[in-house]
Amino acid sequence: MRRFKLENWAIYYFDFDDEKNKSILKILKTKDPYTDYAKDLENLWRLEFGTPILFRH
Repeated sequence: MRRFKLENWAIYYFDFDDEKNKSILKILKTKDPYTDYAKDLENLWRLEFGTPILFRH
């Protein structure tokens, strides 16, 4: 039986309000980056890390 360890779980996210991400958002030149780019960011994340085991849809 396979046992899951809590330390193997992680949550990754992009915070549109975080000051560290302001330089990225500035390049996008849009007033509403979440609406315009959230799906693109998710697709890029999936290309890099694969489809998450737990995801919403």
